[in-house]
Amino acid sequence: MQCSSKNKAVQQWLSRYASAMQKAEILEQRLSHLELSAPDGSGTERVRRQLEEAKRNHVHLLGEVDSAISQGVHTEFGKAVLQMRYLDGMSWNDITAAAFGGKVDFLEKEASYLRRVMLTQSKALEELSSFLDLQ
Repeated sequence: MQCSSKNKAVQQWLSRYASAMQKAEILEQRLSHLELSAPDGSGTERVRRQLEEAKRNHVHLLGEVDSAISQGVHTEFGKAVLQMRYLDGMSWNDITAAAFGGKVDFLEKEASYLRRVMLTQSKALEELSSFLDLQ
């Protein structure tokens, strides 16, 4: 499935949240390592400040992205797909299983359900693109 340039721009905009979360996780690991390896605390205060800033940014982006999805996407399923993908970091297969795994025909029609998820994501990205007015 080909992704439009507007959809790519929205995906990049949404991916800021995951990047912020990853940055905070890396800083937590660095701080933990420094606390164990530098008993005198050298370097820990700087990393601790960076971590606190990264956490604030992470929380801010969570609110910004979640709010944009809630306001800019028209269907509840479209909102859920984007939230699972970009806020929860779920794989396409996990999203498909979460959405349709309870269906009695899930195993035999899993590919069809995956296509439905992907089409829903594409439409939701288009709606979000219009809402955000990204260039």
